[in-house]
Amino acid sequence: MTTPRIKVSYSILNAWASGKYEDAIKYFFRLEVVKSPAMIEGIKYHEQWSQEIIKTKKLPEVFGSKQLIDPKSEQYIKVDINDWLILSGKIDCYDNPTIYEFKTGRQTSEDIARSKQPGVYAVLSTLNKQYVDRAEIYCFNQHVKNDNKSMSIVYLTDKVLEDSLNWIETIAGEMKNYLEQNKLFEKYHQKL
Repeated sequence: MTTPRIKVSYSILNAWASGKYEDAIKYFFRLEVVKSPAMIEGIKYHEQWSQEIIKTKKLPEVFGSKQLIDPKSEQYIKVDINDWLILSGKIDCYDNPTIYEFKTGRQTSEDIARSKQPGVYAVLSTLNKQYVDRAEIYCFNQHVKNDNKSMSIVYLTDKVLEDSLNWIETIAGEMKNYLEQNKLFEKYHQKL
């Protein structure tokens, strides 16, 4: 059997890298992915914020209403990394040269800034011919009344891009090898 090209996202790669192999495989093959109440609530906020960006050409009011130039909200991107790997993702907002990422819940912007997500989204944007030089991450914790927002900036340097691309290919390669060795491509089918 010929192994197909595979498509991964930050969520799949992060689950695999975190040792949550079963979750990564479920996301990868789209098997019984259940949305928690927190995920559903986060989706509602994202929809509201996306509409606000489209209508006003500003960041959502909760994050300061910063004026944007030509924002692309909830932008789904799919790019070829190499001959066996496709990377996909949805960027909350892109406004040249900035990626804006919005989160809800208890995590802080610093948590996201320290993750691989800004770099992975920088690779995604760059390969989609969208120049990026930074990611601004905004978090809103709807569970508390005071001190419920945080913001971080990640500068997306050539080194960040190089390290992120290496991480993407390494984790995806490990996952692909596991799926092949365990004949999971024969059992399931991934929609590209």
